[in-house]
Amino acid sequence: MPILILNILLVLVLCGCAAKVKNGTGTFKSEKETVYNLDINNDGKVDCLWAQDLSDPKNPKTIWRKDDLNFDGKFDIEQNFKFGKISDEKMDLDFDGIFDAYNQYIDGVLVKSEYALTAKNKTDLWIYYKDGKVIKKEIDTKGKGKPDYFEFYENSKLDRIGIDYDLDGIIDRWEKKND
Repeated sequence: MPILILNILLVLVLCGCAAKVKNGTGTFKSEKETVYNLDINNDGKVDCLWAQDLSDPKNPKTIWRKDDLNFDGKFDIEQNFKFGKISDEKMDLDFDGIFDAYNQYIDGVLVKSEYALTAKNKTDLWIYYKDGKVIKKEIDTKGKGKPDYFEFYENSKLDRIGIDYDLDGIIDRWEKKND
């Protein structure tokens, strides 16, 4: 549910940023890039900040972006781009000032997500993607910093589960999932 709320807020922020940029407010230009600086809710704090590569003026590419989704003065999403496509991002899902979700992309396509859901700054959920679909989840259910529960997906459906009881990296028990 928090991810759904976060996505809704992100869409609202992105729409707000796009509308403000057309007014030309909050920009800093150099020879190779323009940095946009926006206060969407007019509270005096920057809510949306990003840079674009202007080496090809007809095709500007975003270099990085930061958004404050809850308007508390702290950036909740930070994204980096390579060749105009997103390469990685980190997110503060619970707005406590600590990033607890990380996404990695190749050519703008999501390949891996990491979440710190139960402990601050300690990843306990890893999700791997192929062609934009989940293929594997690894979960640290014991809080030891290593996954002990594994889910494998075929055609976007849970296919089998593996459990590593002794955290030696070898699955000790398999369970096949049927439709």
